[in-house]
Amino acid sequence: MHLFLFIILVIFLFIAVRIGAIAFELTGLTVSVAKFQSISCFTGTGFTTRESELIAGNPQRRRIASVLMILGYAGFASLIASFVNTMKVPEYIDHFSIPFIDFLFPAALLPLVNLTVVLFVTLACYKLIARSRLANDLSERLKLYFMKRGFFAAICAEQLMVTSGGSGIVSVDIKENSHVLDKTITDSYFKESNINILAVVRKGEIISVSPPGMQLTPGDRLICSGKMESIMNVFFACR
Repeated sequence: MHLFLFIILVIFLFIAVRIGAIAFELTGLTVSVAKFQSISCFTGTGFTTRESELIAGNPQRRRIASVLMILGYAGFASLIASFVNTMKVPEYIDHFSIPFIDFLFPAALLPLVNLTVVLFVTLACYKLIARSRLANDLSERLKLYFMKRGFFAAICAEQLMVTSGGSGIVSVDIKENSHVLDKTITDSYFKESNINILAVVRKGEIISVSPPGMQLTPGDRLICSGKMESIMNVFFACR
């Protein structure tokens, strides 16, 4: 029973970290940074000053991080308790058997067998949930689900450069139902947040000197500079 509970908890932990990484990615973090920050928040370790500013400086990411931290503390406490109970040998057991093996093993070997099962299940979960093509396909479906449900704005962003002061250069993809459609690149909406649009990539062509009245259209990619928090707040409207 304790071994079964431990397996369920391991699966839950891997899935929670994966979903957290997807959520961070949808707020504009790169895939590698999103995965690292999800693991960091869930385990409470591994924070770096510059990347932690990307989390603390954005309301959406702070909410995601808070949920991951709470789940992490509760999950690991339960996992440790379950692991300890799994390694114990009940006093009433003198011997045990393994399915499909017609042999009785002494009870002293039970912790070793359980540990082997634990290691195997952990490795299998890592391969299946973190590294498999199936996991990647399910992640893409989950991203679409989050977008359709309105949890995140239909905009993708990639941080190209980040300074220690919280400023940086970001590549932002404009989607069909974006709230910034039809705005011009010189619109006061961007200037009020001190966001500079350095270039527009449209149909594979880089337009570095854009006409002042140029309107944004679906499929445009903007290269912007400014405070990371301002850029995320302007382009990533949480509905």
